[in-house]
Amino acid sequence: MIDELRSLFISVAEELPSGCARMNEFQSGDATNIELIPSAPGAARVGVYVDQSELIDFWFGSGCTWELPSEGRDPRNFDPQAMIAEASEMLAAVVSGQCEEKRWLLGTTGIIYLSGQPHRVTDVFTRPTLFPRTIHYRPYVPEALQP
Repeated sequence: MIDELRSLFISVAEELPSGCARMNEFQSGDATNIELIPSAPGAARVGVYVDQSELIDFWFGSGCTWELPSEGRDPRNFDPQAMIAEASEMLAAVVSGQCEEKRWLLGTTGIIYLSGQPHRVTDVFTRPTLFPRTIHYRPYVPEALQP
């Protein structure tokens, strides 16, 4: 599974104009982390974390994380190809700026818009803030360069 995710992130990075993002991969214990780091101000970092459990932790921004498949569209579908397909769709949405974070007193809610529909995950007791706010992330490619 990690080879397919690596290939996915490489292909997305290569499709972007030169200098828009760089890919980073590193090991953390028995887990592999792969991330895209945008150069555009206001764009969200995005990545996956895969360990021996063969589940995909997909994250963006400050760390809003979906565990696929349990927090995905089909929580009972443990098919690796289905999880990779969902991660691919989520990755494309983040790269195109279709994501945001709502920070509130007790945590953060991450929202990714897939086909115009919001998909949410809430992380309680992470990055609490006294002043609630929403962060609207920008696309990796500035609008002036988009076709």
